[in-house]
Amino acid sequence: MRESSTAAVGGNPQPPLSKNAAKRLRKKLEWENGLEGRRKQRKEKRQAQRIRKREDRASLIAQGIDPFANIPKRPTSTNVPLSLIFDCGFEEYMLDKELVSLGAQITRSYSENKNAVFRSHMWVSGWNGKLATRFRDVLEDKHQNWKGIEFLEGDFIECAVRARAKMQTKDIVYLSSDSPYTLDRLEPNTSYVIGGLVDKNREKGLCYKRARELGIRTARLPIGEYMVMQSRTVLATNHVVEIMLKWLEYENWGDAFLSVIPKRKGGQLRKQESAEGAVDETEELDEAQDDAGEASDTGAAEGEAIAPQAVVKEEENIVKSENL
Repeated sequence: MRESSTAAVGGNPQPPLSKNAAKRLRKKLEWENGLEGRRKQRKEKRQAQRIRKREDRASLIAQGIDPFANIPKRPTSTNVPLSLIFDCGFEEYMLDKELVSLGAQITRSYSENKNAVFRSHMWVSGWNGKLATRFRDVLEDKHQNWKGIEFLEGDFIECAVRARAKMQTKDIVYLSSDSPYTLDRLEPNTSYVIGGLVDKNREKGLCYKRARELGIRTARLPIGEYMVMQSRTVLATNHVVEIMLKWLEYENWGDAFLSVIPKRKGGQLRKQESAEGAVDETEELDEAQDDAGEASDTGAAEGEAIAPQAVVKEEENIVKSENL
């Protein structure tokens, strides 16, 4: 006999599900029931692709052609003394579909960093709950094989402490579009925290509030100084990562924004004279420590701008010192 949706649980009757809620529940159950079937299909597809590749290589070899001659070589990637930390401690504010989107953004960010000309150390904090469960069950723990990234259950400060052992981290900056301070440059030996929050702007100022409560410096990307946008300037997590990686490559925010920001957002580069006249916000970033609370030990960094050559040299010095 089918149970009523108003069946008592702990003595309290449950309200009947709305049509939309019942539809969402049905789709979720259908998805979960078809999980094993989809895994089997993916496995069969991979096997078929491997067989087809072997046959294609054998055909080329039979014709006297080197099957690997036209495969482009992966460009060399240099690890720089800079950390990117995803703060995933906002699960309670997100819907299930938004957690799925966040997982996809983390995956994309890892891929972009792995293939970047200058790649950073990567960390994921607050790694627990539904997001970790999805990576374990639905995505079959593939993230366990990722290199250059670590997942921790603790908060982003714990990640920064761990980063210190890898690259002599001296500062933490939490990126937030609500910050009054503009990020003028990326600094060596610094951990940049990116809020792992996908909520279509329902909850405003969460990342900024968290950083302020913990006495952490904040800064925002200089989108308004370099770009004219036709839509909101809040970017997906992976877009923030890509922009920072492109800055390391180009040493120019305008070029970094143009190469990453989706065309659907209608972003256009401001006139060159406006971009060149952008105010250096370094002193404002240094003052952010006082604004966040002088009790914090995360003093403002005062390094020179990270030119890729300087970053590489500093990383080499760190490696040499470790080998002594």
